[in-house]
Amino acid sequence: VLLSSLIPLFSASRISPMQAIRNIQINRKMKKKKIKTQKEFIPSRLLASRNIKLYKNKQVLTSIILAVAIFGSLFGYSIIGGVKKNNRMIDYDYGIEAEYYDFSYRQLAHYEKQVNGFSDNDVQDVLYNSNVERVVTGKATNGYILVDELTDYLRLCGYTNDVYQQNLSKKGDITPDNYWKFIEDNLENRAVKEKADIKGEVFPLSFYGVEEEYIEALKDAVTVGRIDIDKINSGEEIILLVPEYVELSAWEHEDEYGPDMDFEWSLKPTETIADNQVVLDSAKIGDEFKVDKGITLGWIGAEENEPVEYDHEGAEGKILKGEFKHTKVETDVKIGAIIYLPADISNLFYDYSFFSISKPCIVTSVDGIDTFTKDLPYLSMKIHLNQECNVEIEEEMMTLFDRLTAEMGSPSIYSAYEHVKSGETTAKTLLLIITAVVALLFTLSGSLINNALTARIRESKKEIGTLRAVGASVKDISSSYIRQLLSVLGFGTALGFGAFALFYGIYCLIFISMGDTTDDFVLTFRETIVAVIALFVCCIGNVHFKVKKEMKNSIVENIREL
Repeated sequence: VLLSSLIPLFSASRISPMQAIRNIQINRKMKKKKIKTQKEFIPSRLLASRNIKLYKNKQVLTSIILAVAIFGSLFGYSIIGGVKKNNRMIDYDYGIEAEYYDFSYRQLAHYEKQVNGFSDNDVQDVLYNSNVERVVTGKATNGYILVDELTDYLRLCGYTNDVYQQNLSKKGDITPDNYWKFIEDNLENRAVKEKADIKGEVFPLSFYGVEEEYIEALKDAVTVGRIDIDKINSGEEIILLVPEYVELSAWEHEDEYGPDMDFEWSLKPTETIADNQVVLDSAKIGDEFKVDKGITLGWIGAEENEPVEYDHEGAEGKILKGEFKHTKVETDVKIGAIIYLPADISNLFYDYSFFSISKPCIVTSVDGIDTFTKDLPYLSMKIHLNQECNVEIEEEMMTLFDRLTAEMGSPSIYSAYEHVKSGETTAKTLLLIITAVVALLFTLSGSLINNALTARIRESKKEIGTLRAVGASVKDISSSYIRQLLSVLGFGTALGFGAFALFYGIYCLIFISMGDTTDDFVLTFRETIVAVIALFVCCIGNVHFKVKKEMKNSIVENIREL
């Protein structure tokens, strides 16, 4: 209210004394124009056109405020729509994941002390609950494939290590011709290979075991071969996920210790090479893996985290004597299907299990992975309820999960019920805040428009009386002001919708180019359109009421401004 009062007061204070005496509020410059004659014209349109031009500068601010209100309304309510849509994107009711070692590092051995998990009895405990319909499980471990030789492609695919910093004396030490001399030797994997008596070269990678229905979902992503569920369950075949192309780059930089390099492993060629970047090597897949070709999978299980003791200085290392209690399993299988990375399955696969696929790995079923490993725990469980969850079921399930994970360190527990409640609370809070802000902006716009037109009508009694004297009706005079009103509201509305359309178009282009989706926004127009219509109706009603009020006086009274 204060702002609405100050704006016309500020405008009035800018009128010069001479203008005030002459009762002229607007400075106008004489312009020579050719006058277009016409036999008939609409008085309301002519009057509106005149006032729109005279008060154009004052109307721009009101239009901009209205445009901001409309843009903020569209943006805010679309954000709320995105929150509601994303509130329940996962199709299970509960997810429980054990704390475990990241198998993507391609450590050669599987150490039991690094992995917490769930046993068959734990899964049965969950299934025995009267509220549970089914449980989806998943397993993961480290393993290897025996190969005849380590080709450049396999060496690049198996790269996970860094360089020893003390081997770098200055920038540019590492080149594409000598970089393998600087690569840190994985002494632990070398020790495991020696102590486990592994013959030949090995290609370390991860093994993932998931439920059949999720393997079915990978069929569309298969590049070569086909998926046979029966053969996968029996352990005869596996699904291999490897890149078709791999590239290794180094980034030179200086830190507090001197020259250093960071390595980047990429699945596609670098389009633009930076000044401090060196592409060390690249390779495409060759004859290393073929569909229906027999391969030997290896798996080593051990209790201790360190198989043997070893020393290293720089890039040189020495394996010391030590015992290595382990179990080794080597199994001949066939490659049933190959999926080239990067494939559009990472998000899909993560929805089906807790594993995110981004590096070379083998995928099989839960039954299949048991044929070439031994006593692997379940790393994850996804629980589907047989009824809608409520507070009592939530408390009962959480008590069960607390008992199953009591000795697991930091397990991850997901509750769809709690997530939905939290999302609904967030959506309600956003709705309240956005509605309050939008209502304030729309109210401010309406107040500015109504105050300006009301003041203009009140100060134009003499003009209204003159118009009435020459036969103007309430409809004619109201129409002239309503046309002015629609000009301001129409320009602000078009500007607001246009600005949001431009913003949303740019937003979509950016995220689509990044391979992402636009689920954060769900376009919502209803609230904004209702607010705009309400603003139009209120303003039009106010103008009509004010004009009608002035028309109650006689023509003489209007002219005398009584």
